[in-house]
Amino acid sequence: MAKTKTQKATFAAGCFWHVEAEFRKLKGVIDVKSGYTGGTFKNPSYEDVCTGRTGHAEAVQIEFDPKKIKYNKFLDIFWKNHNPTTQNRQGFDIGTQYRSVIFYHNETQKNTATLVLNELAAYYKNPIVTEITEVRKHWKDDPGLEGGFVPLMEYNAKEDRLKPTQTLLMGESQVLNSIANRVKDWRANWPAVWDNINLRARVVQAL
Repeated sequence: MAKTKTQKATFAAGCFWHVEAEFRKLKGVIDVKSGYTGGTFKNPSYEDVCTGRTGHAEAVQIEFDPKKIKYNKFLDIFWKNHNPTTQNRQGFDIGTQYRSVIFYHNETQKNTATLVLNELAAYYKNPIVTEITEVRKHWKDDPGLEGGFVPLMEYNAKEDRLKPTQTLLMGESQVLNSIANRVKDWRANWPAVWDNINLRARVVQAL
């Protein structure tokens, strides 16, 4: 039996946890990875990306069976699950790593994404700031790293190397830790704002 020839699609739409979960629900999706792409910093950690100096965006990369699902369906989910008119921001997440980007893998994806963006522009009050750019083919000094897409990484001390972390559907603890870290950042960087109990409730609700 011939092996199914899969394709990939890559999107950045703010925090990757939410959009990863939405893409995973679709029939025809084989795998979804959260990670970073679009920058020049090789093998960045979450802390590296949070500095805003790596050029990377939080992104999800989807592997799918084109016989079971079409690229347009991913575009539909992409547009419905974030605000494409806010520059470098999604809700309370602010920074270039939260920018809106469609990373195309071939000319067909590029043309389709451009066509849909142009059609949707008339329905938004503010201009769409979504970038449409080619996914990085490889790192300049590491041509073997396909796509220049870096999955979420963690350090494996025993093996002295980086390895992919378990992602959203692998358990609740990592998601809760991510939320706790984001709240911690807010409290540390904006203590006066955090003391506003009404805003605090809104932040927690948005996470």
